[in-house]
Amino acid sequence: MKKLYFIPVVFILSLLSLTYSSDNGRILSIISCGPNDPHHPNVVQLRVEGGFSSGTEGLAAIRITEQNKPVIAAAFLAYQNDWICTFVLDPSDIYYPNRYAITRISFEK
Repeated sequence: MKKLYFIPVVFILSLLSLTYSSDNGRILSIISCGPNDPHHPNVVQLRVEGGFSSGTEGLAAIRITEQNKPVIAAAFLAYQNDWICTFVLDPSDIYYPNRYAITRISFEK
């Protein structure tokens, strides 16, 4: 009976691992796009050294919202100081084909 519980638990854990992915690198460029941008409205797009394991060619973006202001500020700070960052992407939040929104940026000195 214990074996039957094992299969659903492994399945659920594997789904959770697909929900968010984390990658490290320096921010090489920042493009801030306003509401009228024809390709990426209301995002701050980052190009990250080394790319992302999710295959997004090193491009990901932070959605411009009130709640994301600290994340955007962290991106600019890391870019100015050339810090290596850890980026957490949400593959369920696609802002452009095969490009995902960033939900968290962290870095250390």
